[in-house]
Amino acid sequence: MNDANRLALHSVDAAADNPLLPLLEAQRAAFLKVGPTSYEHRIAALKRLRQAVVDHHQQILDAVDADFGHRSRHETFFADVIGLLGEIRHTRKHLRKWMRPRRAGWSPQFPLAKARIHYQPRGVIGIIGPWNVPVLLTLSPLIGAIAAGNRA
Repeated sequence: MNDANRLALHSVDAAADNPLLPLLEAQRAAFLKVGPTSYEHRIAALKRLRQAVVDHHQQILDAVDADFGHRSRHETFFADVIGLLGEIRHTRKHLRKWMRPRRAGWSPQFPLAKARIHYQPRGVIGIIGPWNVPVLLTLSPLIGAIAAGNRA
């Protein structure tokens, strides 16, 4: 989108033979049926993600090594695995506070009014990862999506 004139620079027909479309629709339907997830559900999902990273860290290192062929396993371990585990820990620690409604500014025209911001999930989030730090930069947005109560 061109910000100057709000015109689309390029468009793609997302429905044209897209194998991900049925999955997206299933996730959307599930989100609409179940609604936003609770704090407990989000924490449980983050724990499962953490356990999956811990259980499969060797396969993660092997896969990145096979893709790059020359990347240090130590670099991958610290950048992708340890970085990801730290982000999960940080998110779990602060999630309850992040989910709380917050006071918001109000107009002087309504001196008795109270304004609050209630955070709500968007629904279904698509995540596309880059090539250079594939695990961290793909799973890091997943952590945020889970914490916000979305499906991804």
